[in-house]
Amino acid sequence: MFLILRGSLPPIRPTYHQTTDREVERDMPRQCEYCGKGTKAGGQVSHAHNVSKRTFRPNLQKVRAWIDGSVKRVYVCSRCLRSGKVRKPPARDWQPEEASS
Repeated sequence: MFLILRGSLPPIRPTYHQTTDREVERDMPRQCEYCGKGTKAGGQVSHAHNVSKRTFRPNLQKVRAWIDGSVKRVYVCSRCLRSGKVRKPPARDWQPEEASS
């Protein structure tokens, strides 16, 4: 227990938290990296016209794309994928092994 005097605060203890990839993805903004489409706020209207707040999120897909001469994984909305704004890399050169007989 800390005794708080005038103008003094208890020492701040650093918190050490191990993050996972899933947590890092969750912290990223829900935004298309090409057009910038992001989350919008709106109202959900029922049949009885009861209105409650909700969010409209873009349909983001994680795709491999050519960016500055290298292949990177980016989050892109489906509209950009359909319209051809994203340049996808060629398929990997994979050859099946010949069956040994």
